[in-house]
Amino acid sequence: MPSQAVDNSASRWINATSVKVRSVFIFAALPISALVVLQTHLAGAEFKRLPPVRLPQVSGLASGTVIAVLEMDDIVRLAGGAVELRVRQGWWIWEVPMGREVRVALSPTRPASWKELPASGHWICFHLDPANSANPREYLAGRMRERLIEVTGGRFEPLNSIQFQRIGPWDAAELEFSLPSSPEAGTMAIRGSHVLVSTPWGLLEFHTQFPASRYAEQLDETAQFLRQVKLTAPTVTEADPTTAHTSAATLIHGSWKAFRSRLRLSSNGRIEIETDRAKIISPPHEELQTVADELLQGEYRADGDLLFVQWRDGSKLNFRWKLNGGDLLLTDHEGQISQLRRIAE
Repeated sequence: MPSQAVDNSASRWINATSVKVRSVFIFAALPISALVVLQTHLAGAEFKRLPPVRLPQVSGLASGTVIAVLEMDDIVRLAGGAVELRVRQGWWIWEVPMGREVRVALSPTRPASWKELPASGHWICFHLDPANSANPREYLAGRMRERLIEVTGGRFEPLNSIQFQRIGPWDAAELEFSLPSSPEAGTMAIRGSHVLVSTPWGLLEFHTQFPASRYAEQLDETAQFLRQVKLTAPTVTEADPTTAHTSAATLIHGSWKAFRSRLRLSSNGRIEIETDRAKIISPPHEELQTVADELLQGEYRADGDLLFVQWRDGSKLNFRWKLNGGDLLLTDHEGQISQLRRIAE
């Protein structure tokens, strides 16, 4: 790789640790103070409050009985607009980076930790991983087992066979499962469901889990989420054919998720690295301190499979890039390889 002057101050953002050949590397590891940042932030999501709707009165009740309830929903659009959810006003929605993917948690109560998924509640994740199988059910069944093993650490027990259905025009699969209690860890027995929806542009994942004693009462809530979810093609950064200096890297324009950070490559030659942190999507609360994004920003020039980066502080860094099965492999000037997965924001 051609050499350039490299300032070690930039290298603190690129800290890679090899696990095995072509395996996971920790990309853009920031100082510890930057890793846990709480902020009110839309997290690449669009948030809209619907106008209030008054439910109809019920006849046959005593005069003066007030049964009209003021209902308000929030509309949240996630993953570049790929997912639109209606969420009851007052629910907490926050983003939890998990390795090379981003999950969005939903809970009626304020979570104990913004860095974790709720022990009781729901979360969703959208994968830019369209099915390439002519048999949707076979594809969904295989993905169901893979995902539940990853999500639960292999501890799940299926409670039934996979149920196939349609959500809108899309093929979907659902599996109910249980997780054993662990007195040592102080956790109780869990029951839940995992839903996968296959679309031409990716895979929607909807996970629900509650203590076994409370699971049945949450079934209507889960069904309502799935009835109202809307899926459309996400807005993903497209290459600008008039931008000659980056035309060699048009395949990698957009947002990529590494193990601890995100990389954004714009078609106008701009590059950003943003560390993982807690992001609250809804509701906005005044008592939550808003902290400015901590980003490493600069510009890049592409030449074939090489990216020449100059950060705003003047330091420089080279990357060699390669696409491998949909993942982006970046090799820095020291030969360290980082593996990233494309995401929609």
